[in-house]
Amino acid sequence: EDGSGSVLILSSTSQGVISGFYVFTADYTLYKFFTTGFNTWYLSEIVSGFEQTNPISITIERDATYKEHINRIIDDSGNYLYFQYNLSNYLSKVTLYLLVGFDGYFDPIYNELQKVEYEYTWISATSKYALASVSYCSDYLNDGWPQTSDQIVQYGYDASGKMNNAEGSDQNELSSINTAFGKMDEITIRFN
Repeated sequence: EDGSGSVLILSSTSQGVISGFYVFTADYTLYKFFTTGFNTWYLSEIVSGFEQTNPISITIERDATYKEHINRIIDDSGNYLYFQYNLSNYLSKVTLYLLVGFDGYFDPIYNELQKVEYEYTWISATSKYALASVSYCSDYLNDGWPQTSDQIVQYGYDASGKMNNAEGSDQNELSSINTAFGKMDEITIRFN
């Protein structure tokens, strides 16, 4: 215990190899981690509400090859977020699936409720990709995705590659001006 009320719990094999890494917090939340054996630990589950009759948990499934990539985050009800990545290994889409029942073979039936899509642009000043836009879409009636997104936010960058603009499709905008030393000099927020 480090004074925060959190407790670090390590479990090990009979050979002394650490096989489990857990953090139990003062608010009765347990964080479970797993390792690939290379001194890198990945969050795999969060369980909260140990003081309640039925604790709540979410499970984090990761890609077998790229452990830093989350494939799904699943709640106790079977609902989940599904993460997709582009060929450059950047997050490209997150979709929320709601469990609505089971078919005659007890296979789960899901509705796609919401999705968020990410697009990137190459910034030559930094030689890296940066977020170009994020689009949000909902299908609450389960009658197919609409032709247009509910909201799109587009991002702009200055000559040095620093983000200086974010504008939503509702015409709300946040923009900034950076100084020659890379510090933010001015912020403008415009609401429509």
